[in-house]
Amino acid sequence: MGNEYTATAALYDGFRGESPNMWAAYLDELFGIYGEKKPKTVIDLACGTGTVTAALCRLGYDMIGVDRSEDMLALAQRHAPDALLLHQDMRSIDLYGTADGAVCCLDSVNYLPTGEDFIRMLSSLHKFLLPGSLFIFDVNTEKRFAEKYGKNDFILENKNGLIAWSCDWKPRLKRCDFYLSCFLPEKDGLPAGKGREIRAPRRGAVGILLFRQADKGICEKDRV
Repeated sequence: MGNEYTATAALYDGFRGESPNMWAAYLDELFGIYGEKKPKTVIDLACGTGTVTAALCRLGYDMIGVDRSEDMLALAQRHAPDALLLHQDMRSIDLYGTADGAVCCLDSVNYLPTGEDFIRMLSSLHKFLLPGSLFIFDVNTEKRFAEKYGKNDFILENKNGLIAWSCDWKPRLKRCDFYLSCFLPEKDGLPAGKGREIRAPRRGAVGILLFRQADKGICEKDRV
């Protein structure tokens, strides 16, 4: 994991297709279906610009947003002023108290480089979740990486800027490198900004984890 979402922070929300309110409603539904009771305090790992965090705040959750990108957190402070926002890596979070639920949306788990990093993230999260807490996350699948991304190129453009996006799916490594070049519109005749990023999301599976008290406290609850 490098410094993802530095150049793209200003453009991220404009190019994301999913509605934050839709995500929040879906997560709220899943907490109601699979949880022993709905949580009060929820950790949002890789919260990004905080739009889903803010939508969950509006549903009555006390939110803690965690992200490793300072640029994304700067936007999250505007979107989710009622949330506690922390500049931390999801593999080594450090909180003052506990929570009784956690989420990680928009395929962010895919950016963990190895299975060991995934276990580190779960172990770190477990320290601050009460027994019986749910951790809900989503990921891209190997099929999606192979069929949608592959070695394709995409151009995303709107009034806020342009992203040139190249994909390099490596099936033997189960890894897909994304190469992004970002362009912002001119201001007062001068380029407002240009940046380049490399991201390396990996394949994964979709599930809900229930944190118990025994052993490491982690078992698979169900699949959605």
